[in-house]
Parts: sequence; C-alpha cells; structure tokens
Amino acid sequence: MGSYPILERIGAVAYRLDLSRELSDFHDVFHMSVLRKVVREPGLILQQPPSDLGRNLHAPCQPVEILDRQVRADHGMMTMLVKVHWERDGIQEETWESEPQMRIDYPELFPDIIGE
Repeated sequence: MGSYPILERIGAVAYRLDLSRELSDFHDVFHMSVLRKVVREPGLILQQPPSDLGRNLHAPCQPVEILDRQVRADHGMMTMLVKVHWERDGIQEETWESEPQMRIDYPELFPDIIGE
C-alpha cells in the first residue's frame, strides 16, 4: 500500500498515520501488530495501481469458468454453490460462490439459461 508517516502514538500499542487523500474513507489509527517496516525491493513495489482499483482497494477480476457444483446444508437450508475459476492480470484463484448470485451476475457462465 505504501509508506505513511506516523502522526502520533496512541497508548502503548496504536499509532495514527498520515494517510493519503485517496484513503480518507479509512480509519487512520492502527494497532502496531498490523504495521510493518517498509520493504524497499523494487520487484515488490507497484509503480502504478491498476486503473480499475476501487475506493475500497478491491480490484475486480473476471470469472473464467465453473469448475464444480455442490449443495451444502446450512442451518437447515440447502445452498447451491459453484466453484468458480477467477483470473486477473495472470493471477488465478478458485472460490466457492452462491450459484443463484453467480447466475444473476455472470449469466454467460451458465449457457443453459441464456435466452430464457
């Protein structure tokens, strides 16, 4: 994320940071356990954040395909899940997602319902 100057020490274990204007929605006090020394390895530093990076620092990725399905019982209710293969900038990930929500958000992954 970057290097931010410490404005003040709050108690024995927290610090207030001078966050940039882009991060003004975030709370500026952090517990010392989440603060790390700045790493100055050029290969690990992003020169420019992705242009589609959201205000909540979420970078959208695209689902590539549905890999698997399962039904899970959760508090007496049956939940339909799909295992989704995601990709963004060469990074790949697989997660279990709600099938009904994925059908709404990404109907192209479900050719059986296109055109209905």
